[in-house]
Amino acid sequence: LKEVETKSFDRVSASGIFKGIWAADERAQYAAIIDDILASADLTTVTIKQVKSRLAARHVVDLEAQKKMLSDLITERFDVANKAAGSPAPSIAMGDSPKAGQIGEWHRFGVDAVRDGLVEGRKGIEEFGEVAANQRGLCGVVSVNFSRDFVRGVVSTVCPGLAGIDVVANVPNAAGVLEGLDIYGEGHPKEVIATSDGKLAAMDELLGYWRKQGGLNREAPHAIYVGDSGTDLECLMEDGIIGIVISEDGESALMETFHRIGVEVIPIREFRESEEKSVYWARDFTEIMQSPLFSKSPKQIT
Repeated sequence: LKEVETKSFDRVSASGIFKGIWAADERAQYAAIIDDILASADLTTVTIKQVKSRLAARHVVDLEAQKKMLSDLITERFDVANKAAGSPAPSIAMGDSPKAGQIGEWHRFGVDAVRDGLVEGRKGIEEFGEVAANQRGLCGVVSVNFSRDFVRGVVSTVCPGLAGIDVVANVPNAAGVLEGLDIYGEGHPKEVIATSDGKLAAMDELLGYWRKQGGLNREAPHAIYVGDSGTDLECLMEDGIIGIVISEDGESALMETFHRIGVEVIPIREFRESEEKSVYWARDFTEIMQSPLFSKSPKQIT
């Protein structure tokens, strides 16, 4: 299974220059965020001032303290986005910045995959993301075979409200060897995420990262995990997690696996907050939002 997942990842893998969800290099952090903003903007009309405003609104950036760096970086990222979109040559000389170019390239691949119909968001995902963003919910993606920048490109197009989402995914190191993501940026690569238990470890580490950053505390509601593949099995069943299987007809391979191992999967419309640990299923994100679960306005969604 690991070999199959690794080969699948290789087809879409990004350059993997970061060592953590937030890289130690501040400039690289802002580059990824700006890419997300530009991916959902009209490149023919967007201005540096508009990008700065969106950056400040989403990430509480001190514009004055970072004025020169941000202006140069926004111009650079704009040129990368323009070039990836097939527009005329950049307006400024970019110099030697291959890593930045690779970020824009793989982010653009994600954007194009949606626009070309290769990737499609499930019903209700855009509205789901808007609700989560408006509630300032913590949101993340754990992926076994798609790169961080590709996933973020897809998300920023399908669901603009979640642009800049935290993504834990495999990355190749400088030598091209596939590694798991070092979420804390401490220079200690993790095992490749390729199986159900690997995905569980990655989810637990992401939740731990949020706790360390002060986003989760003892008063926080249970986290919600939404998944549709076999590698989501253990995350969906984890204690303290509200697991929701996405299945259009309730007869997916993952649903069959739960039935085979004797786990009852309850329709999300029957959600009860006081119920003992259960796994639920929904046809799409619209059904999740219309369920009793969302009427409680949970803050943590993963």
